[in-house]
Amino acid sequence: MSDTESDSGKEISIDELDDPSQVNAGSLSPEHFLQILKGGGDAYNLFADSVSHSIDSLNFILQDFCRQSNQQLTYILGYLVRQDTLEWLLQLRYKLRLDPSTIRRSLSPWIDHVLARLGELVLFVASGSCYQVASKTESVAIKNELESDAARAARQLPDCCDAFPVTLNAGYLSPAARRLLVRLLFGLFVMQPIIGTPGLNQCTLDIHHVIGELEASIGQYVRFEDLAGSLITKGDSVDCAFFLCLYADLSSQVNSTVAKPYVETCLLALVDMIMHSAGTHYESTPGSVVRGICFRWGNLVPWCWRTWADRRLANSEVTITVTTRWLENIDHREIRSSRGNYTLTTSHLFQNVFTSTMALSEVLSAGVKQLEDTIKIGHPLLRLLDNSCYLLSLIFRGIANEVWLQERWRFYASRVCCSVLHLCVMRYGKLDNSETLSDYLDILLAMENIVVEQCLVESQTERSYLFSGMIDQVFFKAKTLVDQDPIMPKHITMIRFALGFLTVLCNADVRGIVLRENVSSFFARLCMRFVVDFRKHTYAEKLLVSMIVALTAAEKYFKGKHPLVNDDGFWMLCFIRHESQFFISVALAQHIVLGTYSSNQFLVLQALDQFRDVMLTILKGRVPKALECVSHLACPTICIAMIRLLTEHEKTCLTKNVFINSPWTRELQADLKRLALLESTHVELGSCGHCLREVLRDMGPLLVRVLSGQDGNNASIEIPEFGSRVCLYKSQLLNIITVD
Repeated sequence: MSDTESDSGKEISIDELDDPSQVNAGSLSPEHFLQILKGGGDAYNLFADSVSHSIDSLNFILQDFCRQSNQQLTYILGYLVRQDTLEWLLQLRYKLRLDPSTIRRSLSPWIDHVLARLGELVLFVASGSCYQVASKTESVAIKNELESDAARAARQLPDCCDAFPVTLNAGYLSPAARRLLVRLLFGLFVMQPIIGTPGLNQCTLDIHHVIGELEASIGQYVRFEDLAGSLITKGDSVDCAFFLCLYADLSSQVNSTVAKPYVETCLLALVDMIMHSAGTHYESTPGSVVRGICFRWGNLVPWCWRTWADRRLANSEVTITVTTRWLENIDHREIRSSRGNYTLTTSHLFQNVFTSTMALSEVLSAGVKQLEDTIKIGHPLLRLLDNSCYLLSLIFRGIANEVWLQERWRFYASRVCCSVLHLCVMRYGKLDNSETLSDYLDILLAMENIVVEQCLVESQTERSYLFSGMIDQVFFKAKTLVDQDPIMPKHITMIRFALGFLTVLCNADVRGIVLRENVSSFFARLCMRFVVDFRKHTYAEKLLVSMIVALTAAEKYFKGKHPLVNDDGFWMLCFIRHESQFFISVALAQHIVLGTYSSNQFLVLQALDQFRDVMLTILKGRVPKALECVSHLACPTICIAMIRLLTEHEKTCLTKNVFINSPWTRELQADLKRLALLESTHVELGSCGHCLREVLRDMGPLLVRVLSGQDGNNASIEIPEFGSRVCLYKSQLLNIITVD
């Protein structure tokens, strides 16, 4: 962090700060701050004027903290809420109180002012600078009285940090002192690990002891109403937010499984009060102080999900409100672009993926039921749904296959799938961003086909005519977008989404959900536009990959005698050299493996040449770093496609002879043999030879046998069983073949 400069452009050093009023947002740097705070040595042995200068300067800094930049405030607070810094201030105050010198003893109240203003700084930073500090236009007498009250509260703090927990329940502690103590503990346990230096000065207080004292003091925030027997909250919502977030963060660290019915009931009442505190004088734009405290720091959200995951518990539906408020205070666009402090937001999801999915699915399902056709872009409900879908897409991307076997997981996954399917058909053509469309596809493609199938059957049963009609409208709108001139980037996104959505529907294999006439017309328009514009516009190659994958799924779904499009036409498009050649080759390979292939010998030979070139590029390690992973996954797909073209075609004799006798084919055969013989040290196999050897363990030797012509008419060639999985890779729709 570089030193900041004053308004005049001159940097002010610590030696020039004879007057504390010189310390302001322009003159303060982190190095200066450390010198001001420490003062140069053991506080007890300092001269009175040195101590006075250090404390007075620090007091002035904290008094004007609202004028400083966020970077400076973060550094200052990260240092002040360290345990050793607080110990230094408390010990300095203790020694000054006992000092026989009247002059030195008179300095101890200044430290009380420092501690009081530190509590204000914790509130200011924790709320995201939403807290409105006292204005200079207010009465000086009122400001002095408030500062005096805060200093008297700080005077009741103990003389060491180890006594903080037990002091929470001390009988002499005033409400203001308890408020300050909870804020300091919040800064110590919640904020310092985030904004402080990692691994430096870890807090040594016993967490279990602090939790026990917090539970003992919960009566200061919630009590039972004597007559009604119901819980009522007392105290300020900001104080309750600090207390609740501190408890949630500490509880998340110990992961206690002991049931505490009374404590959890009281905490749930606090959650309910805090989440419904909108409209108080703390509210501001864009968010309230309370929401800033709850959602910017700590683990309140995942802790609520985990604590009240059992919906049979009384009032546990409050957690839905927590999720809703949290989603209202984040922005999926900023998370994608890494703007702002959203590390905690994404880490919330993976603490417990099941409870995260359960909470988000409840909000998403309720939101979809309220969605209407008339809702316009920018409506708060749409922002809520978009944030939910983005976070769910993050969860589903990282789920292991074993998770889908759990019955409870399938229930909530099915709820998410039904909601996203309805969003796809209701909002198609009305979205203002492409990221949300990708989120929809990410979620649907992550689902097992059986889950999508069940959701489609359920939707058909509930409103068969309406839902099927809305699906038809998706492809009708996509067809009209193909005819746009010129085709805009937004149109490309919408068409690509329609192709991906068609792939999902066809793979689910629910009869009657898609009409052949609409799909055939859509593909015909797309191919016609490709033929006209392929060499002139880059959008065609961006859509061709998705079109081939969707066409493969549609051909398999309809199982008709006649193809949906002219095979030779789009095969010719695949052989035009362009930037997306690798993805197009993989898409064509999966089309050959899962669908049909051309009877034109010339096109078959061109396809074999293209597949061979891609395989040589992969085996020699010449694939761009960004494509290494997906290229390894695509190798079995390309191998199976080559084997099928060479062995299952009716008129392959001439084609096979021409292809096998090519020197490049001989080179491919030699590379595959070296790979099979574990010669991974060969310089041309690249650094990922062991990965290639693993993925080509079955198909590599099989392709070598076909290329060497050892099996005569190839009657003995038997391709192993394989499966396929459609996925999105950098907005490209791919169908990866996996050999069982």
